[in-house]
Amino acid sequence: MVALNLTDILNPDAMPILQTSFETYRHFSAEALKHFVRGHLEIFAMKRSSKTLAVLTEFSTQGFILAERKEDCSFVNCREGNVSLHSMKAKDRDFVNGFWRRLGNQDPI
Repeated sequence: MVALNLTDILNPDAMPILQTSFETYRHFSAEALKHFVRGHLEIFAMKRSSKTLAVLTEFSTQGFILAERKEDCSFVNCREGNVSLHSMKAKDRDFVNGFWRRLGNQDPI
């Protein structure tokens, strides 16, 4: 599996994102990653080798929710991830499905 952290590519100046609700912040963050990945699928395919099963892309953003009420304002951090599976045999797909969901788990053991 190839893993790419796109944080510095998508937000090179580390500018905070300002939104009016967490839902709009989360949507903005997800769309930014999706748009980048879809716009670069050909490049990902060109770098593929016979042993590449998938490409994991992820990035993080920090920002602030500007709400009308002071109690609803907050600092936020959002981490987005995307797994693009390549064509593979059933045993390889079982192998990837066995661990990829746990990659985003931030809970300590």
